[in-house]
Amino acid sequence: MLNYQARRRKKTLSSKCPSRRNGFILSSRGFTLIELLVVIAIIAILAAILFPVFQKVRENARRAFCQSNLKQIGLAIIQYQQDADEIFPNTNQTNATTNAPYIASGNWAQQVYPFVKSTGVFMCPDSTDAAAFNGGAGAVMPSPNPAAQPIPISYGLSNFVGWNAGGGSPPAPHALNDIQAPANKIMVSERIGNEASFNQDQIGWRDWDGADAKYSFYAEARASHNKQMVAIFCDGHVKSLNPALTAGTGNTPNMWGCFNNSGTSATYPVACSPGDINGDNPDQMLATNMANMKNQN
Repeated sequence: MLNYQARRRKKTLSSKCPSRRNGFILSSRGFTLIELLVVIAIIAILAAILFPVFQKVRENARRAFCQSNLKQIGLAIIQYQQDADEIFPNTNQTNATTNAPYIASGNWAQQVYPFVKSTGVFMCPDSTDAAAFNGGAGAVMPSPNPAAQPIPISYGLSNFVGWNAGGGSPPAPHALNDIQAPANKIMVSERIGNEASFNQDQIGWRDWDGADAKYSFYAEARASHNKQMVAIFCDGHVKSLNPALTAGTGNTPNMWGCFNNSGTSATYPVACSPGDINGDNPDQMLATNMANMKNQN
């Protein structure tokens, strides 16, 4: 009788406890469908929350990289100016008929290349379309680069700085002392690289405040770092800013120069001369087209 009760008790206990095999507890119970769906839903919600955060962090890192590039470019331009009587490099417009470069030494990036000795600093990490542009037919890299290597350019030198009202052939750039407020005027900023020759290495001019499909900030400028444009100013400082604010319609002066549609305001009651880099007058058309710039992400 005792043996029967002991066997019955052992059988009851074994039926209530998970079985063991090789020291591991084996359970026959798995996840239910509802539990799996709940886990999947939680993972999806977390991914939806965290993915934009990770993307923003990544873009901030790329913006910092881009700012570092422009800082090095700015230092190179300053060294270039020390050897050129404070004159800025040229925006190397090419002849629209022959496609030949005005400046035999190449575009502005090639002119300052000896002071950076790296082509990598001329490309933004977000730019996938920077054309390997060498200033037009026949232009070569200046010494000391023996390979005459073209430079993929993600940045443009402002025509207000490097073309001095568009006069002359070749065009003459400004000197630093021509600019009344160098801390307020953009020297180099981001642009797309969608052209093989003419206009590739420059950005901005008095007729760029519209929405032209080719020659306008709307079509050519870039604000790829969380909708911010990275630019270096004529005094050498680098800044990331909302492109629309560069038009001078807020509490800041026009950061480029005088455009064809620049108006007057209480602060600037006198009309400016289109092409004048010292023109601070606001341009509402430019502000609108900068806000609608198609190269934002």
